[in-house]
Amino acid sequence: MKLLKRLFGQKTVQTTTAKPQTAKQTVAPVEPLSDQTLLEHSCTSGAQQKHARKILANKIDSGELTADFVGQGLEKTEQKLAIYALCKNDEPARRCVEKLTEQTCYELCLSNAGAQRTVLIEQVNNYDLLRQLEKHLRNHDKQHFRQVRDKLDAIKSEQKKNTQHQANIQKLIAELESHTKRSFGKDYRAELERLQRRFSQLQALGIAGTSEQHIDELIKQCQNTLSTAEELEAQQQVNETAKLAQQQQQENAETAQQTAHDNTAETSDSEDLQASAAKELEQKQAKQEQKKQLKLKHAAEDELLKTLRKCGSAARNGQLKRANALHHEAERELEKYTKTFGPYSRYLSKQIEKVEQELSKLADWHAYTTRPKLEALCEQIGALAEQPLNAEQQAEKIRQLQNQWKSLSKGSDGQYQELWETFKEKADQAYEVCKKHYGELDAERQQKAKEHQALSEQLQTYYQQYDWQRADWSAVEKLLNNARQSERALRPLPREQHKQLQQVFKLAIEPIQQQLNEWWAQNKAEKERLIKALAPMVEQEDLAGAIDKAQFFQKQWQKLGRCAQRDERQLWAEFRALCDRIFERRNAERDDKKQAEKEARQQAQALIDEIKTWLELDAEALLKKSQELDALQQQFQTIEHADGRSERQLQAAFNTACSNIEQRLNQDKHSKQLHHWQKMFELKQQANQLAEATEDKQKLHDFKETLAANSELPKTARNALITWLNAQPATENNVDDVRLLCIQAEVLAGNESPESDRNLRMQYQMQQLQQGAKAALPDAETLACLWMQTSANDSEQLQARFLDAWMQLPTPN
Repeated sequence: MKLLKRLFGQKTVQTTTAKPQTAKQTVAPVEPLSDQTLLEHSCTSGAQQKHARKILANKIDSGELTADFVGQGLEKTEQKLAIYALCKNDEPARRCVEKLTEQTCYELCLSNAGAQRTVLIEQVNNYDLLRQLEKHLRNHDKQHFRQVRDKLDAIKSEQKKNTQHQANIQKLIAELESHTKRSFGKDYRAELERLQRRFSQLQALGIAGTSEQHIDELIKQCQNTLSTAEELEAQQQVNETAKLAQQQQQENAETAQQTAHDNTAETSDSEDLQASAAKELEQKQAKQEQKKQLKLKHAAEDELLKTLRKCGSAARNGQLKRANALHHEAERELEKYTKTFGPYSRYLSKQIEKVEQELSKLADWHAYTTRPKLEALCEQIGALAEQPLNAEQQAEKIRQLQNQWKSLSKGSDGQYQELWETFKEKADQAYEVCKKHYGELDAERQQKAKEHQALSEQLQTYYQQYDWQRADWSAVEKLLNNARQSERALRPLPREQHKQLQQVFKLAIEPIQQQLNEWWAQNKAEKERLIKALAPMVEQEDLAGAIDKAQFFQKQWQKLGRCAQRDERQLWAEFRALCDRIFERRNAERDDKKQAEKEARQQAQALIDEIKTWLELDAEALLKKSQELDALQQQFQTIEHADGRSERQLQAAFNTACSNIEQRLNQDKHSKQLHHWQKMFELKQQANQLAEATEDKQKLHDFKETLAANSELPKTARNALITWLNAQPATENNVDDVRLLCIQAEVLAGNESPESDRNLRMQYQMQQLQQGAKAALPDAETLACLWMQTSANDSEQLQARFLDAWMQLPTPN
């Protein structure tokens, strides 16, 4: 049973001795630790370390500390990252990791940097380091293993893409160089245009790089060849036109000569005519046979030329293997042609010679470009043999180099046999490391097979010795889960033993699973009984009784053990649906109540919103609307609110809205009163001017009537001004009296008086002190009325002082 205990653990029961309770002790309050002390504690171990790191992380999140404080206070990166890992934002960790080298980030990943491993992996871009990380995380951290694998796939994809781009560029260069060496033909222009389109595509992708200038030069050479050939073609066409004209003249002369000869032949004897007819028939038959043979010869020649053109096209496109195959086919067709028709034409000979030249150039170019690459592969495989990598990387690298060799040597027809033998020998040497590794893997699998067999035996023993009458079913279920996990951990097994060991394990675990299934079946029957008993309660009229019964059945359900996962989900869904139908009836009543409360809140809120809109009205409209405020307040009080909290909130909002309206009314009233007083002071200035112009009595009379008729202006001030005007011409006031009136307004407003009136102000204040409580200061309205009856000579200067102080006083009603 030792192996079983090691795999699944052994349940132990610990007994503890209860300690007597002691009286509560008063604990003194603990003062919070300083930030520096927290940094020191974060470098320790145990619970103190975790607590300190958590506090520091919370302070960084709240802004009480900066990440730089932790970075400067700690030397080890592992300690910094352990704190940053607890932060809600990963920005501090990223800034910390950006300063590290790739090697350091790789080492921290190996030492398990916790939640910040994702950030560390983002900083590692070296292919070899990522491969080692992939191997390390394969069976330890699936999430970050996938992250590393995705980065490796991206690097491989980028390398493959770059390799393909370079291959396309080299292929284009090879085709252009081959095209520059071609003589001008029918398809020369079309081929050049195709190559130019390919170059434009490479330029659009931005991958031409340093080869762009070289490709431009090759295209220019081809264009020069095309221009020269077109000029020669035009010249040849002119020469052929002149030659055709000369031939036409010669044919006309021969026609005239033949006509004369025919006239002479008509006088020949009939015998000569018969002999000539027989001979002509014989010659005609010979010509027909000759035409038939010539037609077959031309067809064979056309087929041969077609094969040669395909071969030349393949050679120009750099397809060495296809070009060689087509060349062999052309040789067979040529041999058959010479046996049937004899020597071939001079034109066909030139075409054969041209194709062989292109094949020779392609072979030379292929050897020129391919051999150095194959030699480089030999050096790389030799380096692997001398300085091997780990076994998996070694095998992958050897496989890559072999694939590259196959790709490069394709179609070479054994041209690089000596290099292949060297490459093969070094590859075998490099693979020795892999052989050893795979041998160790085989031994490890054999050991796993033994442990797998032992696990099956222990399960069989467990089933036979366990007391199933008093079984702890949760422990049994846990044991089965652990056994299956342990079995999966023992893979891969040797291939020849895999099926057999799997069958033995299945036979060992099935009896235990059967016992668990029987227990699940009992629980299933009990839960089905509860569901059957609960079903009638759904339609029961006594809702309170149905709810009590449903709650009782829920407690019974919790006491029962679980079923199989599928049955458990299905039964729980049925039981939960019945309970929900019962509780939905109660929820419906609650919803009705909530709906009524919601409508009440909406009515109250509508009244509040309506009052708020009054603030947007002008002063006159608001004054008229305010007459409805009492009615709205009574209407608000009649609304039944939802609950105490909601009622308090709505009442507070309603009171605030009403208070804002009252405040606005007071502001409008104050503004209106201030405007009327300002108008009075302006009228006082006009009255002063009219009083001085004694010759215009009519204007003064009209002014007094208009003033008396304006009921909006303050009555006391109007009466004072009218009284003063009626007394005109009045005796001019003493300037000191007017200055004293200004001083009274400045004292009442708390303003300083001019330096020239300091003594007069001091006398006035001393007089006030001597009179004590009897010397009350006049209010703003009294001062304004007194001012309306002043007539000092320099009243314009004094008026400015008086108005400046008076405007700071509370405006009279």
